[in-house]
Order: sequence, then structure tokens, then C-alpha cells
Amino acid sequence: MKSGAKRFRLGNYIPFLLIVPCLVYILLFTIFPAAYSIVLSFFSWHFLTEEIPNLVGINNFVNAFADIRFLTSLRNTFLIGITATSIELLLGLFLAFVLNKDGIFYSVARVICLLPMMATPVGISWSWRMLFNEQYGLFNKFVSLFTGKPLPFLSDPNLAIFSIIFVDVWQWTSFMFLLTSAALQALPKEPLEAAEVFGASEWQKIRYIILPMIAPVLLVAFLLRFLEALKIFDPVFVLTGGGPGYASETITFYTYFVSMKFWSLGYASAIAYLFYAFTFILSLIVIIQIRGRIRG
Repeated sequence: MKSGAKRFRLGNYIPFLLIVPCLVYILLFTIFPAAYSIVLSFFSWHFLTEEIPNLVGINNFVNAFADIRFLTSLRNTFLIGITATSIELLLGLFLAFVLNKDGIFYSVARVICLLPMMATPVGISWSWRMLFNEQYGLFNKFVSLFTGKPLPFLSDPNLAIFSIIFVDVWQWTSFMFLLTSAALQALPKEPLEAAEVFGASEWQKIRYIILPMIAPVLLVAFLLRFLEALKIFDPVFVLTGGGPGYASETITFYTYFVSMKFWSLGYASAIAYLFYAFTFILSLIVIIQIRGRIRG
């Protein structure tokens, strides 16, 4: 009886023991680095030249607002995030409506639409870097047929950032298509059948029934993809390297540059948390605005 009681009491702790590895992982690779970087953002520390960090208070945060390169990368990041995510949502929704039908053709088409999302961003970026090449790029050869000359997609300050947006849209529209397609297929049929009985057109069913019903899914899809797009790094690193100059630099690329090239770990931590604050505020505004429109 006593040994049985011991085994029973030990069994009560097994679920807690099973989550210990996960908790240790979160502590070592999430909580501790986050807390350490917050503290580090109040110090000036050039890792290769200074052995001890120097306390500078909020100077790192103040200096960031006077840093033209930081402000440019911040503008580029939100430009890429908002533009790419909006286009991806519209294209994904359009494809979901077009392919929301039965049949082997539509099933195969849906699978094809999901393929870009399966590839790695680095591989996709290298492929498009070769296609955008001014001398031998296949994409530029096609453009030359209409313009008479290749376009400097990656070396022109005005085109470089839009080339990054194009590549991001090409790869991640499939993510929006996946979520919106699942939302359309999960809709109840009764409201649509009732609308047909009352003579509603296809556009009226989409405008007044389908879109309001899938609006929460669209909100979640937009926010998930938007937050992920703000962290864009691989296409910038591979396609333009932040150039020409720093015309296409994003905040993640600039943070990498400051920390891994200049080894200024304190300043890199400060701009990373400033970016987090801007992202949090913008996301909150987007959620409030969209929820207000949904309820209205």
C-alpha cells in the first residue's frame, strides 16, 4: 500500500517533469537573452575594443532618433511590411475566390499556389537575384523586349526596395491564400443559399455575406504576415545587401550591421527595442481600427 501510494504521488509530478525541458529552453534562449539585451541597451559596449560596458542611460535611444540610417531603415521596414502584406492579402483573397471550386484542376492549382511558401527565403532570393541581373538575368531579358534595355532592379535606389517587395509578395502570397482559402471552405452554406433564394448577385454575396464572415480571419492573417514581414532579412541580405548605399536597408539588417560589423552591442539592442515599440504601437492601432470597422 505504501509503495503504491508513493508511485501514485510520483505520477502526479510526471506532467510537470515533462515540461521542464521546454521551460529550460524558453529560459535560456528567450527570457534570458531578452532581459540581457534590455539591460545592455542602456550601456555603450564595443565588444572588440571595450572589455567592460559603459553605462550611458537613455543616450542610445536618443541617438537613434538622430541617426539618419536608423530612420531610413525604419521607414523602409514599414514600407515593405505594409505594402507587401496588403498586396499579399488582396492576391491571396482573389486566388482563394477563384480556386474555391471542386475538381482535379482546382485541386492541383491550389497545391501549386502553396509551393513558393515551402521554399527557403535564401533560395528564393538567390533565384530572383539571378533573374534580376542586368546582364544575363532571364527576367531582365524579358523586360528588355518591351523597354529596349534592362532595368537596374537591384542597383537603382528607387527600384531596389520594390524588388524586395516583389520577391516577398511572390513567396508569401501563398500563406495568405492558404488562410483565406481555409476560411472560405469553412463557411456555412445556409446564408449563401438563402441569399440565392432572394436573388442576390455574386458580388452582393461576397460584399454582404462572405467578407463580413471571414473578416476576423483576414485580420489575423494580415497581422501574422505583417509582423513577419517586418522582420524581413534574407531577401535584403541576398538581393541588395541594403544597398545601393543604405537605400533598401531594413531595421533587422541595420541591427545586424551595427552588432556584427561595428560590434556596438548596446546601440544594437536599443534600436531593436525601439523597433519593437513602434511595431507594438502600430499593430495595436491596426487591431483597433479593423475591429471598429468589423463591428460597425
